[in-house]
Amino acid sequence: MGTERYDRWEPIAGLAEQPVSHLVARFDGENLAVKGPYTFGPESSWIEITFDYAEAFKFYEEFSDPWMESGVDLPRVEGGRWTWPLLEVIDSEWIARIVERNAGLRADDGWRHLTVTSLNFSVHVMTKRDPLAVRLTAGEPSWR
Repeated sequence: MGTERYDRWEPIAGLAEQPVSHLVARFDGENLAVKGPYTFGPESSWIEITFDYAEAFKFYEEFSDPWMESGVDLPRVEGGRWTWPLLEVIDSEWIARIVERNAGLRADDGWRHLTVTSLNFSVHVMTKRDPLAVRLTAGEPSWR
């Protein structure tokens, strides 16, 4: 995928070296919320990320994410079995395509390409801001 670079995104210090098993997402016309079980077992914690501004976002189920076919070497959790669930794409080709297509956007506006990836789903977000909220909760959080 060209010159893109894929870095771990760690909005919470000390996240466990685990994948997210699955994701649930909701967009209410203003905020995009993504949540999923961060660790496995009866005492799993859930990560919940709320973006209050997303210029663009896209969802992929299972193996439909183009990364799966491209052979991109994404950062892994320790032990290398799973992809690190939170990534930032540096020099994103996706963002470059959106900016080129939309005359109202500027490439130098500080756009970020953030992803949340689970074992069967991925969400890509184009934003200028840090998420409104990122938190770990014991058990499944409710939508707020």
